[in-house]
Amino acid sequence: MSGRRVKVVAAVVLLCLLGGCVDVTMTTTVDNEGEIEQVRAEAEMSQEVYALALEDATSSGYESVGEQFADELETNEDGFSDVEYEDRRENGTVVVELIAQKVTVEEVSYITTRVTENETVAFTASISDDVTDLNGYTYRVEMPGEITETDATEIENGNVAVWELHKTNPDRVSVESEVEDRSWLGTIALVLGVIGVAMVSVAAYQKRVWESYV
Repeated sequence: MSGRRVKVVAAVVLLCLLGGCVDVTMTTTVDNEGEIEQVRAEAEMSQEVYALALEDATSSGYESVGEQFADELETNEDGFSDVEYEDRRENGTVVVELIAQKVTVEEVSYITTRVTENETVAFTASISDDVTDLNGYTYRVEMPGEITETDATEIENGNVAVWELHKTNPDRVSVESEVEDRSWLGTIALVLGVIGVAMVSVAAYQKRVWESYV
């Protein structure tokens, strides 16, 4: 690492220590099979901190902070790929957003998921000290159905577990939920099938009637 880059990174760290400059919200979405549909991370920071981070990113050949974060995520973390990114300004701050569209659970060392014998989906993640040292870190897990058991500090909409990691400093988080009931999809498909058959029958009848008059 060059001396200039060391100074830039050191300045970012110093600002964070003095003012608590970065608030991170991470949302993991889990499906019925215990697979992770996507991981979305948003880091909100002041414009001053973003300017320093952008200087570091451009000096490393990136066009944005999001591009650098996305590249480092795919390079340094196993199991994450197809990462989209965006840097946007909101109410005087800058938000850097990453969305990993493909997550292979088996390759992510700190996350485990499973479908239990009771037909529920369970999610567990280990939390590192680096995460809990941040000024603001909210971890959200969106489950496929109603949450039945969790150590989360809050539950949103019945199926989203929320932890304020910077306040509780847990070593791990866990949540378990029911599997989403999708039986209604079969009913809709049956109804649509019946409607389709009826429409074909009506069309055939109308054709026969028309031909009888020709």
